[in-house]
Amino acid sequence: MNKIYTILFALLASFCITEANAQNSAGTNLNIHLNDIQSIKINESQSNVGISLNTSNDYINGKSILEANHIEIMSSSNYEIRVSAASNLSGEGATIDIGTVTLTPTQGNIGGESQGSITMSPTALSLTDNTLVQSTSGDIKRSFDIEYHVSGGSEYLNKPTGTYSTLITYTILMP
Repeated sequence: MNKIYTILFALLASFCITEANAQNSAGTNLNIHLNDIQSIKINESQSNVGISLNTSNDYINGKSILEANHIEIMSSSNYEIRVSAASNLSGEGATIDIGTVTLTPTQGNIGGESQGSITMSPTALSLTDNTLVQSTSGDIKRSFDIEYHVSGGSEYLNKPTGTYSTLITYTILMP
């Protein structure tokens, strides 16, 4: 009987060792969930853009100001940046047509080579969204310089002196 117990014990021990060796690795599935993410912000030090028409040349030819790294974006896929004005320029009981202001984007200092192509278009401001930038790929972080150009001309004549303003809204979206 001891011999049978010894054989059973040996078989059981052999089975346990085999089972222990079979459990030396395990696996799991890793799932990465990608979501569409986009963000846009204006350079905090440039939250107010001002252009002063001070000379006859400013009134005749207009005047520009360049805001470096004015817009910073992040997009997980291709994107479009649109711009619109809340109203015409208003002040001191008079208005100036917002279409006399043109925005011209160029690439800023933030962000390297793009994976795709980026198209930047000068855009006259309006009360509806107009496309300023289009990209065929996403960007972790990219900035755009914006040149604001006031056309000058007759639209700016015979208006009360003072400040004329509106709110400009930049929007990023997936086309």
